[in-house]
Amino acid sequence: MNVTRDVMTHAIGVVLVSATLCCISGPVGAQQIGTATEARNQVSGKLNAQVRSISRGAGVSTNEAVSTGPASAGVFRFVDGSNLNVGEKSTVVLDRFVYDPNGNRNVVLNVSKGAMRFVSGGVGSRGTIVTQGAVLGIRN
Repeated sequence: MNVTRDVMTHAIGVVLVSATLCCISGPVGAQQIGTATEARNQVSGKLNAQVRSISRGAGVSTNEAVSTGPASAGVFRFVDGSNLNVGEKSTVVLDRFVYDPNGNRNVVLNVSKGAMRFVSGGVGSRGTIVTQGAVLGIRN
């Protein structure tokens, strides 16, 4: 009887640790494209209808919608060295991110509301920023 209880306790512990690691590293099965270097107040990510809180050091993934609340902001550093600052009350979808250290780089961001600033990382970077009123192309 004690062996069964110990096995169950161990199994529950493994599940809890796995769930915690999932939440820290980012969504399961998603391609991590960057990391939150700052997350002030309410910063969240939504991927495949799953919403999570984003804190400093958390990974962000392709197709993830990053949102901030009032008096909140997030700064994200992508694997190519580019940075995305998301202002308060904003939502930005990280639609596509392609990075090849040999030169093929492309990013597509969709800003559905609010303010953001994107600073390209590498020479040869290409990008598209889609807003409700315009599409901005970045070519090098």
